[in-house]
Amino acid sequence: MTRSRNLVRTSLLQWVRSVLLTLTLSVVAYATAQGQSAVSGITGTVRDSLGGPMRAVVMEARDRSTGYVQRTATNGTGRYILLGLPLGGPYVVRARRL
Repeated sequence: MTRSRNLVRTSLLQWVRSVLLTLTLSVVAYATAQGQSAVSGITGTVRDSLGGPMRAVVMEARDRSTGYVQRTATNGTGRYILLGLPLGGPYVVRARRL
């Protein structure tokens, strides 16, 4: 049981690290595509080490410069959407299993 929990925890941490760059690029790309829009968004999918979707994972985006925080939880397919994020950043994205 402990090995299983450690594997899930390690997988989640590895995923968070690897997705940070992707999220940063997504925010920049989304903001650029929106032209004069004053907000942006981050979307993604959380998967376990076997590639299966992870539901009920709390995703949090925190703007380092302002402290603004927005949270959401992944759905049954592991997808999450954080919309309406003020432009600026940088954002720190964290994942926490419920």
